[in-house]
Amino acid sequence: MSTYEALVAELDLRREEGDAAPSGPLVVDHALTLEGATLGPTLTCTVTRWYPDWQLACELAVSGNPPPTVWWSGVEAKVTSGTLRFAPMPRSATGRLSPKPPAPPGAGLLGLLAGPQELPTDVWGSASELDVAQALAGADPLPEPPLAPPTPAPTPGAADLDGSSQNAVLRHVPGVVTPGDLTEGVQAGIEQQSRPLRACYGALGGADAAGAYVGQLEVAADGSVSAVSVAGPDAKVAACMERKVRSWRLPAGASVRWTWALSSE
Repeated sequence: MSTYEALVAELDLRREEGDAAPSGPLVVDHALTLEGATLGPTLTCTVTRWYPDWQLACELAVSGNPPPTVWWSGVEAKVTSGTLRFAPMPRSATGRLSPKPPAPPGAGLLGLLAGPQELPTDVWGSASELDVAQALAGADPLPEPPLAPPTPAPTPGAADLDGSSQNAVLRHVPGVVTPGDLTEGVQAGIEQQSRPLRACYGALGGADAAGAYVGQLEVAADGSVSAVSVAGPDAKVAACMERKVRSWRLPAGASVRWTWALSSE
């Protein structure tokens, strides 16, 4: 059976290619958890909107002592008659559901940190938004950038890998992590370190480079990435992503298949 993240990638591709929406219920595996309750192993989803962006409504069985309302990636879900329903369903189905709503806009960083929140996984924005996301995930905030000497004029035709990513959008489609108990740590680690990948698309990719880039990562016992391969629409962008991923640190011993969707604003 397919995973929810694979379904997300398939729907993105179908929309990009102008195909019709899939009909009938779509049954997929998930990796959601809820403290104090047992969730059924599969999500049953239906397409509720196809244009301009697709949208799903999904439900799954729940037992035990679930709260009447839970949140995931800022989206509210209701529990009724042993069924948990998301409408709409977020783009990820890997992580722990929260019984508390996200903090309201304008609450500030201290307000956000007052209650547990899920790490945002969709689109990386400005550096300040990334700092908040890392703080919510329990990671150390980004250090202040050191003062740098004046930058010499760029060589004509050279790719500006640090300054060409402002219009690039990166979305995560979490995949398969082995062993499974490393999933949460791997997901957090990849999301915290992926922002520089936008520069690969911004500097090297044209209109034909947008799309899904699928990576296969192997992590050594010391947490370094011992092997990585990335495949996608543009070979130069994929090679650039491989170079950046090799410097990452992730939970030791993990084998990971992950997808990044790159596009322009």
